[in-house]
Amino acid sequence: MPTLVPWELVLKLGDPPRERLPEPPSLRRIDSVEPAIWQRAHLWTRSIGDAAAQRHDVWEAARRPVSEAPLMGAGFVRVPPALYCPFPKADDFIFGFCVFADPKRAGEPAFLPPLNVADEYFPLLVLPAGYTPHMPPLGPPDPTDSTGIVRGTAACWARAKPGGPNPTGLSGDGILTAGHVAMSVSAVPGMTPGAVHAVAGFAIDAAVLAPETAPSQALKLAIGPSVVGASVDVYTQSGGFTSATVLLDFQPTGYFGKNCPHRAIIDLGFAPGDSGSLVRDSQAGDGIGIYIGDVHPPGGPVQGACQLLEQVTAEFGIDLFL
Repeated sequence: MPTLVPWELVLKLGDPPRERLPEPPSLRRIDSVEPAIWQRAHLWTRSIGDAAAQRHDVWEAARRPVSEAPLMGAGFVRVPPALYCPFPKADDFIFGFCVFADPKRAGEPAFLPPLNVADEYFPLLVLPAGYTPHMPPLGPPDPTDSTGIVRGTAACWARAKPGGPNPTGLSGDGILTAGHVAMSVSAVPGMTPGAVHAVAGFAIDAAVLAPETAPSQALKLAIGPSVVGASVDVYTQSGGFTSATVLLDFQPTGYFGKNCPHRAIIDLGFAPGDSGSLVRDSQAGDGIGIYIGDVHPPGGPVQGACQLLEQVTAEFGIDLFL
């Protein structure tokens, strides 16, 4: 059952300044709240993320091993029950920003000085949390494999944008999956040409593998931004999908480069082999992200991390198809 976030925390806020903020996605719908409220939350999370990206102490707290990259986001933050919280709270949530800190470096959960955004003050929680990338045990996804062996998950088909710069050198069609799936193993025998066409380090956790041509009936997948509080469907390697709720996202407007990963945190984690799973908005069907692993604060519920597709498609110069 997806989490019903406490929208009353957003009701207490005014509207954010609209300069430089993109319009909220118009085709989305969240059944539990009026459009004006979730759109307000969406715009605030963009502004909060922009403010956090300018803070040196945020990036210092967010330092994790190179293979993980920062895990943080704005939106509905779960607060450990034992932690004193001087900010408005509902159902153990606050509305603000959370940095999931490397537990080997961090101490106890603590608040940094709040973020000042348009004369509104938002809490900034540093929460130690482990991270488990759900890479496959045996190799990258191979659509020709019929043995049922867990090899990771293919999100969808990818193709270089017509007339675009094609920075990845993708020739023909490929399959999109998580970057750590493709980089951690050798190519699967039988893949043509058996190579990874696009990996942007470990910051953007995505890669395009090139096994064969996409089916002629494949349709272009619309891509949209993450929206906190929205329900998404995660299409895991076991088949079908599981619904989850977006709690946090980090998609700042001021920097859209491959060294600054854009991520979303959902209220569920999944299993090894599920890295690369496609994440779609439950209502509009837009592609939002690919699942990459779980985030587990000590004593807290497991949450899931997703790489956002808007960044993937922009940086790789690709269109996606289903």
